Amino acid sequence: MPFVAAGALTISDVNDGLSALLTQEAFVVPTESDGSGGDFSLASTTLNVYMGGTDVSAHWQVTALPSVGVTGNLVGRTYTVTALSTDAGYVDLVASRIGYPSLTSRFSVTKAKRGAPGKNFSIVTSRPGFTFRDGVADPANQIITLTVVRQNLTDKALYFASNGAALETDEGVLSLRGYLQGMPGAGSGDTCYVELEDLGDANEMHVTVVIGEVTQVAHIPRIEMNTGQRGTIQTARAIVGTVWSDAEAEVAISEAGGGSPLRGDVVTLYNTGAGFSQTRVRTTEGAWAALAAFFGGDVLVDGSIVADKIAAQAILSVHIGANQILATHIAANQISAGHVTSGAISTQKLLVSGAGNALNPDPAFEDTDYWAALSLSGVGSRAITSVSNAYAGSKVMRATGDSVNYPTTPNFFAIDPTKTYLLEIVAREVVGPTRFYGVWQFRDASGVIIPHAGGLGAWPGGGVDRWYFPSPAILPSGGAWTRYTLAVGPNGAAQFPLNARFMGFGWLANYSEAATDVMDFGMVRVSEMGRGELIVDGAITSSKLTTGELITLSAQIKDAIITDAKIASLSAAKLQAGTALAGSLTVSGTALSTIDERAADPAARINLGPITKVDPGKITVSGSTTLADWRNPGDLTTINGNQLGTGTVRAEAAVFGQRGIQVDDVQFDFNNPTANKVSWTAGTIRYIGDDGNIVTRSITAGDGTWTSGTLFICYQKDATVLTATTNAATAFDDDYVILAAYKGDKHLVTDYGRTIIDGGLLKTGTVIADQARLNSIDSDAIQADAVEARHIGSEQVDTVHLKAGSITTDKLQSTELSAMFATIGTFQTAATGARTVISDGLYQVFDANNVERVRLGVW
Repeated sequence: MPFVAAGALTISDVNDGLSALLTQEAFVVPTESDGSGGDFSLASTTLNVYMGGTDVSAHWQVTALPSVGVTGNLVGRTYTVTALSTDAGYVDLVASRIGYPSLTSRFSVTKAKRGAPGKNFSIVTSRPGFTFRDGVADPANQIITLTVVRQNLTDKALYFASNGAALETDEGVLSLRGYLQGMPGAGSGDTCYVELEDLGDANEMHVTVVIGEVTQVAHIPRIEMNTGQRGTIQTARAIVGTVWSDAEAEVAISEAGGGSPLRGDVVTLYNTGAGFSQTRVRTTEGAWAALAAFFGGDVLVDGSIVADKIAAQAILSVHIGANQILATHIAANQISAGHVTSGAISTQKLLVSGAGNALNPDPAFEDTDYWAALSLSGVGSRAITSVSNAYAGSKVMRATGDSVNYPTTPNFFAIDPTKTYLLEIVAREVVGPTRFYGVWQFRDASGVIIPHAGGLGAWPGGGVDRWYFPSPAILPSGGAWTRYTLAVGPNGAAQFPLNARFMGFGWLANYSEAATDVMDFGMVRVSEMGRGELIVDGAITSSKLTTGELITLSAQIKDAIITDAKIASLSAAKLQAGTALAGSLTVSGTALSTIDERAADPAARINLGPITKVDPGKITVSGSTTLADWRNPGDLTTINGNQLGTGTVRAEAAVFGQRGIQVDDVQFDFNNPTANKVSWTAGTIRYIGDDGNIVTRSITAGDGTWTSGTLFICYQKDATVLTATTNAATAFDDDYVILAAYKGDKHLVTDYGRTIIDGGLLKTGTVIADQARLNSIDSDAIQADAVEARHIGSEQVDTVHLKAGSITTDKLQSTELSAMFATIGTFQTAATGARTVISDGLYQVFDANNVERVRLGVW
């Protein structure tokens, strides 16, 4: 701690000491005038203990000592007041810890009682005064009604006319007691009627109303008007109805002494009981137009403008905040294609169950709205139902009882009649017995339903404007899914009707069965069947064909034709040894028996003629004798490579897998694109070809799936793709080189190419900064709270890194605040209620009722 003069207190002293702070030191509860009621839900505070700037509250025990009249409870360090029987009270929160002095903080609670309404009343006059035109009363009969509106007054209302006139009230009683003292006559009641005769020739009169100790005066003038253009009138009239009436408005102007309405006259028609009020102004054209008032937004109460007060088309895009329109604000079926930005809809936003290459929308019944468009008749019903054993996805179309469901316009989808499609229906029985008809309808290019016609192949039935498939299908019991298929199109078993451009699907469910029978549709899919032109030439190899699967009327093998199980042309090379036996069989004019004899003694045949040359590869060495024994006699004579003539050694016997290869840019990655898959990027493979020249092959990207064992990723000589196989015999064949081996998950070993290494396979602490690419570590790679002060360079944090409002006073350290200057605008301790406000050289203090109590400064 620094040395200071005696009695001096530094910020360091405060930081080193103990302090107890309440989150709220006082609370004011608004109550009724008698002190009852009041909302105590926010009357709580929490005691925090600090050692310097460090919160050490967890080490302190807190007890509560409430004053008389205070009811509440203490939970941990938080005390909540639930009731206050006196006008004011407090709770002392005491923090204790062994070896430390106790700390006490006081939480005060005070009632702010509502003031009792005073006694008062007001006088409402039906007219501003008696009107005269050119000295003549207009209208001739005029009565002004004075009505008393009371507040906490129960005494009788007494009316006194300034000119001594006897006034009539709603009680119809006149009192002459005032005359005994020379006072004007008085009438009693809550309504007084002043007639034109009561005014007499005076220019004005006053009616004094006395209720108990409260007095109010109504002024009734004589209003003179000269013939000619009068000024505009603004008046109001109570009506019975709740709609505007031009006739009522004209009566209001007349009653106000205006005669006929003029341009600019303003009339308010109202019905207090029905909550109706409307103000209009008289226009030059003689109509009553709604009088518009203009208000700034600051005079409108939040949430007071309802939807029907907003003019149509008045809200523009600039008025709507970002991300403020939610799904609840958008009516059904209001978003069309024109509202969607190109490329904005991703596959995860689509509520359709594609189920492969389906041409029809939602083949697996995920979209309730799409199927709701189907017509429905009959006694049965249908509903998309979630089940745990759906055929595809999680839902089925469940049909209960005998129902007819035909497609409507939204259920039709486009087809190309020149192509062949596969119709698939998957269904099952739930409660049997069940049967159904698949209903297919077609429309031409103009959308007209095509009538049924026969002669279109294997359609099992139909009628009127529909074709049936299946027809009918009796579902087997047991609940197993049953699949029905039909190929329709030029190459199918059935054909499309003439001019068909659209098709739709429906069904007759539980046809002629009981109302309690139930069946499920698991999928209805229409998909285009594969065409020959979609297959790359030469892409189907012999390994892709299963024995017995190739069936044709005739087959050509090279230049030989096989028809009707007969061989039209066959050379000797096509015969397999031991399969042809015939006594007259000859080979090049020599009997087979002669050939057999010569084969038994080949040496004699060789020694008969001149020197016989044996081409390489024609001699087979067997038994214990090896080719090395034959080539290297007893003296182990060998043939050195430099003794071989150029071109004298042929490569047919060489194994491709033993030659060196160079793999460039091929990179392997495990669990990509999904789990237990290995993928590789495109690249280049180079090696020495059979002719001694460098062979370069561009390899395309691909992937393979591991299921069990080892998946070998190999390169076959002269190929442009890599082969993924679990067959070791294939992988180790002479024409193959193994580039990598994969055993699922992250178990990938490469012999060539590069491997993407998963972070989980790296030894902890082995990757240092030198291995990290510059600017490659983003926020996603940094663990929360991992960046500490020691990681941040000196003077690296400026204003752009600080969050607005995040610097609190406990983060500031300064021994002299006078050296700090800042423009703070308006500073106030609270938004409303008891608060202190400092702004522009003015200091104000308000009490809990928002009444200004102190004002200092310049204003």
